[in-house]
Amino acid sequence: MVHNRSQANRNLSLGILYREQYNHLHFATPLWIPFELQSKHESHNYTSDIDGHTYSFLSPRQNDTLSPEEITCLARYYANLLGTYPTDISCNDDFSAGITKWGRCRLGGDADHVSSEWMELRRDFHNARSSSMVRLSQLNDNMERITQFAKVVHFFVHSFQGTPRMLVYVRIYHARDCSFQAGCIQNNKIIRVERLGPLEVMCVTAIDEGIGVLNVANKQYLIVRREMLLDVD
Repeated sequence: MVHNRSQANRNLSLGILYREQYNHLHFATPLWIPFELQSKHESHNYTSDIDGHTYSFLSPRQNDTLSPEEITCLARYYANLLGTYPTDISCNDDFSAGITKWGRCRLGGDADHVSSEWMELRRDFHNARSSSMVRLSQLNDNMERITQFAKVVHFFVHSFQGTPRMLVYVRIYHARDCSFQAGCIQNNKIIRVERLGPLEVMCVTAIDEGIGVLNVANKQYLIVRREMLLDVD
């Protein structure tokens, strides 16, 4: 039940309190249907199989409209995907600014959840562990795999030309590997954030993992959990 290592006792006590409140909820309202008895758990999330892996968007969720900046990023994503120009996407009659926004994502083959800035702003995260930082990997124009680090702004589902897609809106970070200076024998384990980069839309499959954040002397460091492979099939 503990998900906050820095304040484990408080996290556990709140978990016990919430569980007891949940157990007593059906005494407070006759309209409440316990989660275990609901016919479909799928109604509480959005799940899809992509490239042989199962991805799930988890609550909170909200029907929303893309901002002009988000529309520009999304049109650029579809243009790269379909091999056309962003104006051809944004001017297409089938292109809509309506989305379903989601707060969290369960990555394929990963029991952990990646959060988002949108979800964290909805709650008091002053003493909570931020889990919206991620490591990304994509192919560049030369078909070379590159690694990036980013903060998830929000997850969303968007439909275009009859196909719904699981997408993520991220803020890319310009970062530098400082593992050796920090005394780590492995490269790409401790990354220092240099400055903020652009906002981008990408497929959720670009996320490799959630990573930790450490703030020291007004500097932000990203702690990579897994060993990064040099050769990826």
